[in-house]
Amino acid sequence: MADVLPTGQERATIVRRAVRVAVAAGAGFYPLLYGAGLPVMALYALFAPIAVGLLSPIPGSGRQRASVMVRALPPALALATLGTLLAVDTWAAVGGMLVVGFLLAFAAVGGPRPAGVGPGLQLFYILACFPPYAPDTLGQRLSGLTIGILLLTALELLLPDPPATPYRERIARALDEAARGTAPGGVPPERLREVGARLRLSAVPPAERPAGAGRRDRALEQSGRAVRRLLDQLATLAETSPTGIDPASAASGPATAARPADGSRPPGGAGTKGMPRARREEQILAAAMDEFGRHGHASASMAEIARRVGVTKPMLYTYFGSKDGLYLACLERVAPRLFTAIEEAMAPERPAAETPYRVLSAVFGVLEGQRGAWFVLYDRTLRPGTDLHTAAHRHRRTIDELAASGTADLLRGHGNDDPLDADALKHVWTGTVGALVGWWTSHPDESAADMAARCARLLTAIRG
Repeated sequence: MADVLPTGQERATIVRRAVRVAVAAGAGFYPLLYGAGLPVMALYALFAPIAVGLLSPIPGSGRQRASVMVRALPPALALATLGTLLAVDTWAAVGGMLVVGFLLAFAAVGGPRPAGVGPGLQLFYILACFPPYAPDTLGQRLSGLTIGILLLTALELLLPDPPATPYRERIARALDEAARGTAPGGVPPERLREVGARLRLSAVPPAERPAGAGRRDRALEQSGRAVRRLLDQLATLAETSPTGIDPASAASGPATAARPADGSRPPGGAGTKGMPRARREEQILAAAMDEFGRHGHASASMAEIARRVGVTKPMLYTYFGSKDGLYLACLERVAPRLFTAIEEAMAPERPAAETPYRVLSAVFGVLEGQRGAWFVLYDRTLRPGTDLHTAAHRHRRTIDELAASGTADLLRGHGNDDPLDADALKHVWTGTVGALVGWWTSHPDESAADMAARCARLLTAIRG
């Protein structure tokens, strides 16, 4: 519940919006009603700022929102006219409402700002088509609507929200932190992860998100993803290395980050029985991933892992230091792969309606051949308060943030901005993914492609 409460900056933005809407509505309503004696015009002058400024989530700066409102005025007048004329018959008004709602649903194609003004435009039709049928008041309705929108537009320019930090600047600041983080003790790991979290699209105001299909937005989105990956690796290395971070080590991968701080390894780059060290490590991690996934960290057997790989149990400790170190290596191996695959599946240039299928396909693709890896990440045997639980929870929180972003965008595309609805749908979605992976684990003959095709059929059936 605390996650959906507004921050101080968000509260200030809400207050500014309320002031703009209240002033615009009052400045149009009271003079027209009590000064000019035009109740219909006053009603529309009151309703227009509420519909466009309060009930329509138009993202962007004050100037951007003002531009959207001015461009939305002609269609708003047309919809008010249509609603006034169709009010002659209830069924005609209802049919018009269905058609208007269907057409406005495609406003999302134009981007977040046209999509944001859609609910307000639909409300202008709904208000006008309510009884009584009064075409003689059409002039007053259109005049009041125009006055209300223009007053709100002026206040958007006079009382704008503080400008948001451009995404390009966020990336530049994050790279500065990364550069400082390469020095011994330069930047704490928590700070590195905090800076990386600010680059997630869910943490960026909609107006500044690189969510378009153009080359510039795609380049910015991919750059942000790469910088987040770098920061996460630097933070992991800072936690496991007592002497600081070598910049070249930041790209060496999660298995390196999980090695013991004493650096104990098989000598000279050799593995065991003549096998290269990297290949032996792959074998150990594959066996450990399956063992931890099946039994959980608490019940997993190091002896069983050693038996499956064909090495002695002391050799596991030589490679990874401890059972905890081996678990962390498995965790750091699977989590970044899942993050990357899910983020690519949620790429903004792809059709939003296909996002659930793409995400499921990406998850199955990563887990192909190592299905237990999902339950390494979601290990219920980890004791709260331990370092292992903290590490797993951090990675799970990242997936939750991706799920929250995706479900919020999905609801927003249908005109729903309720944060509690988005939070509830996020829990439904993450539970569904876990249940599907569990079902897949119990059906070993099903491939990742089979599961993707099955989920496509299920999603089609659910949508009707």
